[in-house]
Amino acid sequence: MGARNCAGVSVVTAALAVMGIVCVVGLPAAGPAWAQPEPVTVEPALVEPATVEPAPAAPAPVWEAGLAGGIASVERYAGSSGRAVYFAAAPYLVFRGPRLRISGSSARLVLAETPRFWLDVSVGGWLPVHAGNDPVRAGMPDLDLTFQAGPRVNYLVLATLNSDTVLRLTARAVWSAAAPDDISHRGYVLEPAVRVTLLPGGRDGRLSLGTSLSALLGDSELNAYFYDVPPAYATPERPAFHAGAGPISYALSLNASWKITRSVKVGVYARVQSLAGTVVSDSPLVQDERSYALGLGANWVFWRSERKVQVLVPAATEE
Repeated sequence: MGARNCAGVSVVTAALAVMGIVCVVGLPAAGPAWAQPEPVTVEPALVEPATVEPAPAAPAPVWEAGLAGGIASVERYAGSSGRAVYFAAAPYLVFRGPRLRISGSSARLVLAETPRFWLDVSVGGWLPVHAGNDPVRAGMPDLDLTFQAGPRVNYLVLATLNSDTVLRLTARAVWSAAAPDDISHRGYVLEPAVRVTLLPGGRDGRLSLGTSLSALLGDSELNAYFYDVPPAYATPERPAFHAGAGPISYALSLNASWKITRSVKVGVYARVQSLAGTVVSDSPLVQDERSYALGLGANWVFWRSERKVQVLVPAATEE
């Protein structure tokens, strides 16, 4: 259910929105010119997008530290008609190690990396949902805090002077935690996505725009945890239901960020999500097949390491 997402609020997505950690990229290119023969009259150049070989990102500090904060409005879980608003303020950290990478609210372990391809292990999760806060789940067990981890394959399929297009496939195992000593395995998720990042002002510009399309698929165990209604909890208004394995939701995400100064950045985030036509759409726990999330945030970096490191993957596609 990632950065985006099945039942429950995606911690990573909400954190990205809350802290305004939104990165993206874009750009133009030159094409061939042509001229008329007699008389010799040069016509305007025909400009076509030109692909470029992806270049490593510019050297960056090994670590950066500061503060981040913001606000996000999200559905309680995918399919819920209830909403929750979250405010947050927290330390902001970026770390660019040989293997461990931390970027604001996301963390990953890099297993292999080239300018065009990288393989990492990423983490995510969803916030808990109290059944008492959602009438349709009244009398059912709460949805506990969940966390997930697994490999992610990334491939930069197209790079131009100020845009990148990345294909991404994430596979993760999911666990729920009712308490530190009460952790249960809840199944697996698969999330294919395509992400386009645009930088109208170039790689060193202040404005960053981005969009992504993704699908979230769960196995039968995971879908049952969020959307099944066992016979013991069935009522006339909430009939028994069992969801098999398959797609949970489809999402379109948009984000933008603006560097006010080298140290201060603000960002906005929006996501539209649909459960229509999925294996869980007929669950009585799904009240609204379409939902949205909005977020606004900012971060201020006031401490950087003097030592810099060369990162192969372009900064806008790192997260």
